[in-house]
Amino acid sequence: MSFAASRAGPLRTPPGRTWRGGRGSIPLGGLAAKYPQAKANFDVASDWFAQEARALAAAKELRATMEDEPSEEQRIRMAGLLSQARAMYALAIDEVGRTLRKIGGPRSDQTG
Repeated sequence: MSFAASRAGPLRTPPGRTWRGGRGSIPLGGLAAKYPQAKANFDVASDWFAQEARALAAAKELRATMEDEPSEEQRIRMAGLLSQARAMYALAIDEVGRTLRKIGGPRSDQTG
C-alpha cells in the first residue's frame, strides 16, 4: 500500500477552548464557569489541548506537501509532530482527570 493510500481522514483542530475529539466536544470554558474552583485546572487543560491542536495542524500541513513516498526528513518531522500531539493530549487528559477529582467528578476506576 502506498503512503497516500494509507492516510487517515482529515485531522480536526479545535477552535478556542473547545476540544473536539472522537467522542464529541468538551467546552472547557463552560465547565470552568460552572466550577469556578477548578477554573485554573480547566485553563491548563485547554492550553494543553491547544498545543495538541497546533501540532496536529502542523502535521496536516506537512502531510499536504508529501508525495506518495515521503522523504526521510518528512517522516522524521511527521513522527515528531505526532509524538508532540500525543504528549500534549496525554497532559490535557491527566489535567482533566485531576480536575474531575478536585470537583468530585467520575473516578477513573468507574466504567460506563
